[in-house]
Amino acid sequence: MTHVARTVAVAMASIAVITGCASHPRVFRDSQVAYARPERETCGGGEDQPQLAISAVDQEGAAIKDAVAYLARMNEAGAAMWRRADERGQLTLVAPAPAAYAVTVVAEGFLPGVKAVDLRQGCLGHLSFTLRLGPMQ
Repeated sequence: MTHVARTVAVAMASIAVITGCASHPRVFRDSQVAYARPERETCGGGEDQPQLAISAVDQEGAAIKDAVAYLARMNEAGAAMWRRADERGQLTLVAPAPAAYAVTVVAEGFLPGVKAVDLRQGCLGHLSFTLRLGPMQ
């Protein structure tokens, strides 16, 4: 298994634990947990789908190009949506509906970053991920 495949497997396992899908026990329940808002949020009050702008940097603050972000709805089994970052380490995901989501960012050579966030209708949220170097092979 390549390093990238292992990193993605770890990320998907993290999503499974947070969302309670597959055979993993539910860790969070929407009715019992207040999820954090994005670090910054701009709301237009419209009917637009929630969006999440993500930036991925290393511990020195350098952009991690080609980082991949996964967005999975909390407490729901199923595939996560994903997008690859540009050369500035930035990307935007459009959530299908307002809800609490698990966000996982992975990149080759780095440990995955995982955060839970509550996205609202008509809002653009912003999250920053600082990834730490992973074990060398």
